[in-house]
Amino acid sequence: MEALVLSDEEGDPLMGQADPLFKLLMEKNIFIPDVKAGTKVGALPLDDAQRYRFREIRGQMLARTMRTERFYQFAQRATQAQLEKYVEDLAGQATRAAKRQMASELIDSGINPFDGSLLTK
Repeated sequence: MEALVLSDEEGDPLMGQADPLFKLLMEKNIFIPDVKAGTKVGALPLDDAQRYRFREIRGQMLARTMRTERFYQFAQRATQAQLEKYVEDLAGQATRAAKRQMASELIDSGINPFDGSLLTK
């Protein structure tokens, strides 16, 4: 698992910047699991561009939950084990949801995510 690395719009890390959530997660030694290189949507292995898009979708989904005051308060109160389990479960949910969205996007672009063939219209 890789540590949460916050970045600016150009992708440069914001290490050293005061981000309370990042700081709290680091203090509790909590890591957000990254997307594995062999991740598939349906039966389709993702190429680099698709994997980037997949990570973007998943990250946005994670941020919608984790970038809330409610999550931050929970993270402050939770033990390291409780928070780790919650974040792992949340990451799994985000991965499943991102796969559904990515499958829809692939179909919209004319790619069958179940075998990689081109869809005919």
